[in-house]
Amino acid sequence: MESGIVHHTPIRRHTLGMLLVLVALVSLGTAGRAVAQPVRQVPLQLVIFGQTAADREGFTFTVVCSGMTQTVTSPAGGSIDLMVPAGTCTVRVATKTGYTLVSLVAGLDDVSAGQTFTVPAPDPFIATVTATFRSTQAQAGPPPPAGPTANVSFDLVLDPDAPADQADFRITVTCGTFSRTLDFTRQFPALDVPVGSCTLQVTPKPGYTVRAIENSLAVPVVTIANGGTMQFEGGVYGLQIRAVRAPGAPAQAAQPAAAAQPAPAAQGATESVPLYQGCNVVASTFPAGTTTRQVAAAVTPASALQLIWHYNNETGRFTAYSPNPNFPSDFTTVARFDAYFICVNANAQFNRPAV
Repeated sequence: MESGIVHHTPIRRHTLGMLLVLVALVSLGTAGRAVAQPVRQVPLQLVIFGQTAADREGFTFTVVCSGMTQTVTSPAGGSIDLMVPAGTCTVRVATKTGYTLVSLVAGLDDVSAGQTFTVPAPDPFIATVTATFRSTQAQAGPPPPAGPTANVSFDLVLDPDAPADQADFRITVTCGTFSRTLDFTRQFPALDVPVGSCTLQVTPKPGYTVRAIENSLAVPVVTIANGGTMQFEGGVYGLQIRAVRAPGAPAQAAQPAAAAQPAPAAQGATESVPLYQGCNVVASTFPAGTTTRQVAAAVTPASALQLIWHYNNETGRFTAYSPNPNFPSDFTTVARFDAYFICVNANAQFNRPAV
């Protein structure tokens, strides 16, 4: 341990690379005799493009693990904790009327066609199953475009992180004669656009400046300026809009504490902690309230980062952040000297403020 930071503790990476530490025992009766079998908790989360949390209710999932079948229906919040025996599993979903399945993944692996994934007995890292849907219901406004289309969703990333400001942003997508405008009153607003070249123009809330619009899942990452054009070739796209509060904006004056906070940066020193492929235990030297997006930006190369996990002792639950805009990240800020796990798909570096 150095400077209050725990590091150099890589945890074995299995095929799914996710986090869990709850292990229980369940007795399964066979011929009147109880057989102990390890049981694991598998988080299942729903994302609905362009919809509210209440729309996540009513999706039915059937999970089969080691011969045991479990059927569950999603609540309004969309998060379910499955208790399943360790072993090989499959998951299937019955999509409710008016929605279509976009993706079904366990960790980073596609399981939408019944592919198997593994819930290990001894390893504390397992997959979060994430199901992503979009609405097929007719919406008010102009008809959808004719011909081949791509489905595009948008994630608004603000610096500083201010979710209440998101509703005041607008984005206009223009593809030839096709033009639509969306707001951010709903999570991950989305629309179908014609295949081809489209112009993306964001109208930010007063006091903010749009720095870039990017497709971070493309290889290499595709980044354009506000008002630039992006090519869509069909399929599903998740774009990030990065905006910062402009210097001298009125909202900045309401946060004098933020002006006094650059103390760690003023010290000028950073130190690099090696991250090994898999999940590494570290602790934060960032000021309290630093967004997890800012912590993620300290990982180089950025392409190596998969997830940042944190265990909340008060709630007894894990929260997570992913650079994937389609992942329902719920780990949003860090506290000084908080311990968390940084999971990477290759050796990397974590450049944190020196203490």
